[in-house]
Amino acid sequence: MGDEEQPRPSSPWKWVIIGCLAVAVLGTCCVGGIAASGYFVYQQATATDPTVNEFLAKVKAGDRAGAYEAIDQEWKDVQTPEQFDRFIRMVDDIMGGLRSKTRQSWNVKALPGKLQAQIVYSGTFEKGEGVMTIVLFKKGEVWRVAGFTVNSHNFDNKGPCPNCGKTTFLGASFCYECGKPFKE
Repeated sequence: MGDEEQPRPSSPWKWVIIGCLAVAVLGTCCVGGIAASGYFVYQQATATDPTVNEFLAKVKAGDRAGAYEAIDQEWKDVQTPEQFDRFIRMVDDIMGGLRSKTRQSWNVKALPGKLQAQIVYSGTFEKGEGVMTIVLFKKGEVWRVAGFTVNSHNFDNKGPCPNCGKTTFLGASFCYECGKPFKE
């Protein structure tokens, strides 16, 4: 009985090496997943460029009816053609035409039945600098503009409209709320 061999204890280095390999494999999978996810977001964001450029070209050319036709139905559900026309005229009145834009950021996320992209651009306009945010929905294979905002110090001058009394942007030549021109 005294001659029986005792099992040799396993080396701790074996478990250290196995642990390191497991961490390396897991890390590679995570980095690969993050890289693939980032590529998907970038690919979808750049796929919106033709839609954004077409929309902004119509706005710049004064084709507000064509721009309205190109927007997503969800935007049309909350803004009539007349309201859209006043909105685009007001942005053009306060900012002037868009001269150039540079994409600053984008975010793409999946929503029920659609993808949503939010693209932020810095823009140079005839009357100053601004930040444009354009929201797009992709339903099926088609991207459509679903929201458009411009933020700029040019919009800081607000006050009551002399015609309807509602707060509006006084830097414009007309009231965004009622559509009537300001008296000079």
